[in-house]
Amino acid sequence: MAYFFKILLLIVLIVPVSIWACSTALFNLKRAAGISAWFNRFALHSLGVEIVVEDDNGPDFEYKNCVLTLLNQTSLLDGAVGILSLPRPLIGIANIEFALLPFYGWMIMIHSFVIIRQWPRQALRTIKRMESYLSAGGNVYVSIEGRRSADRQILPYKKGPVVMALNTQGHIVPIFHEKVRDALPYGSLRVRPTRVKVHLLKAISMKGKKYRERDKIVTDLESLARKMNNNLMLSPSD
Repeated sequence: MAYFFKILLLIVLIVPVSIWACSTALFNLKRAAGISAWFNRFALHSLGVEIVVEDDNGPDFEYKNCVLTLLNQTSLLDGAVGILSLPRPLIGIANIEFALLPFYGWMIMIHSFVIIRQWPRQALRTIKRMESYLSAGGNVYVSIEGRRSADRQILPYKKGPVVMALNTQGHIVPIFHEKVRDALPYGSLRVRPTRVKVHLLKAISMKGKKYRERDKIVTDLESLARKMNNNLMLSPSD
C-alpha cells in the first residue's frame, strides 16, 4: 500500500514538474536540467534507491572531452542513475521513442542529444553535434550495447562511442552499473529498494590512436565488461 501511494505522488508531481522543466529549458537549459535532476533524485530516494559512486580515476582527473561509456545496459533506470551520478558537464543520448514518452521522456530530452534511428542523416548530424560538444570540453553519456540485456549477459557492442572518442582524441571512461537491474528488473515496472553502485573505471586516452584501431578498442571494452560482469555474478549477494 505504501508503494502505491509513493507511485501516486510521483505521478501527480511529474506533470507539473515536467511542464516547469521543459518551459524553463526555452530560456535556461542548465536550470531546466537541474529541475529534471531534482525530480529524478527525489523519485529514486522516495522509492528507496540509493546511488553510490566508485571512481577509479581519483580527484585529480579532469572530466573534459570524455565519452562516459556504459558497459552493461540492464534496466530502464540506467539513464536516471547516470544523470545523477556522473561528472558534469554531461549530456546523454536518447532514442526518439524514449524521448517522446509523455512528461518523463520530455524531461530526459533536456539532458540528451536525441537520435532518430530511422533517419540516418539526422543520426549522423547528431553525432557531429556530439563531437563538437566533446571537443568544447563536454562529456557524453552513452551505452555501448545496442539494447538492454534481459539476463545480465553482455550483448554485442556498437562502435559509435569509440569512434566519437577517436574523432575527438579525448578519453573513454568505462562505466559499469552494479545492482541497477535489481532495483528495476528487465520487463518489470516495480522499483525495489536497492543500494546501487556506479563504477567509473580507469579512463582510456584516445590521444594518438587511429580510426583503424577501433575494433581492438571495442574488443578490449567487451573483455573488461565480461570480467566485471563475471566477478559480480560470482560474488555473494549483500
